[in-house]
Amino acid sequence: LKEVCEALGFEYTEEVFSGVFNYEQMIKLSNEFFKQIKQETGKVIEGLVFRTKYCNKLSTKYNNPEYDANS
Repeated sequence: LKEVCEALGFEYTEEVFSGVFNYEQMIKLSNEFFKQIKQETGKVIEGLVFRTKYCNKLSTKYNNPEYDANS
């Protein structure tokens, strides 16, 4: 998908994490990422999408608790 988007000049979402994670690890990594982005940019991002890498078996989003609190 990345190669197709690049060839066609489309924007795409960068991969933030790669690996096999359990639920608790995904939440911890996400919250650390949200905090890092806020410290670096001052922005509160909405969330992260988790997908299986080579197929479409899973696609789900974890919302940033701070973003949800401000909605």
